[in-house]
Amino acid sequence: GDEDFSYHNRNNWGLGGLIEDAEKEQWEDYQTGVQFGWKLSKSIGIFFEGEYTKFWDSKIYNSSVGLNITLK
Repeated sequence: GDEDFSYHNRNNWGLGGLIEDAEKEQWEDYQTGVQFGWKLSKSIGIFFEGEYTKFWDSKIYNSSVGLNITLK
């Protein structure tokens, strides 16, 4: 691809365009999560899930708790 528009130059843009002689910068994007669940009876269970995402230097936390019911 075009090196001027790569992720290395994400923070190197000014009002006049790409800043001359700017240092290229590298960063990491990642996502991780965990899920736990417990069966309370033959037809009822509960769960918890959590997720952490770091994307473009933004930190995002998501979590949820739920109840599962099996209908027969």
